[in-house]
Amino acid sequence: MSAIDEPTPSSLTTLFEFLQETEGAMNVPQTYGFLSGIVSAPSLLMPSLWLHEVWGEPEFQTAEHASNVSQTLMELYNQIIHAFDHGVILGLDDLDDDEAVSEWCAGYLHSVTLDAEWAKSAQLGEQIFPMAILSGASELEGDLLEQARATSLDVLEDTVLHSYEYWRRRRQVPGPEGGTIVRGRPKIGRNDPCPCGSGKKFKRCCA
Repeated sequence: MSAIDEPTPSSLTTLFEFLQETEGAMNVPQTYGFLSGIVSAPSLLMPSLWLHEVWGEPEFQTAEHASNVSQTLMELYNQIIHAFDHGVILGLDDLDDDEAVSEWCAGYLHSVTLDAEWAKSAQLGEQIFPMAILSGASELEGDLLEQARATSLDVLEDTVLHSYEYWRRRRQVPGPEGGTIVRGRPKIGRNDPCPCGSGKKFKRCCA
């Protein structure tokens, strides 16, 4: 993989310890699943829309602390995109860990609720079926549920990667004079306000 700004192991540890201590925040597998869904969405979802979904109701010690948490989350977001571009899914290291897989899938499904374009897609059922089954959101029971779980585990990784690529190729954002442009990722100028909501310029915050 080419070099990108990846979160360091220590910054990730600090981030996940912070989330663990924060009321309403996501846990580790939920965060990975949620961000995986965010980068796979039909629309480009800016961080200002979803950061608070990850960190709940935080009590930052200082403005610098808030900036560091935001920066680590953005680095993780970019790392997930980079991994997807190389056919790798982060946070699904052990498909035999039912609880971790369930939490990852629940995080992914939560991200789907933030983009109304999902519901308009004829692909929706196919693209979220494994996550719905494995997160426990399905109403299936007994043998039907066990069969669906086995099938979902088999296709989970392929489904996630296919959905990412499907929407990456079709994703559109508003263009000038009512037109549209196709773009795979958000484009933020270095002098633009940082999307994390800190009030600083992007170049002095999460760049």
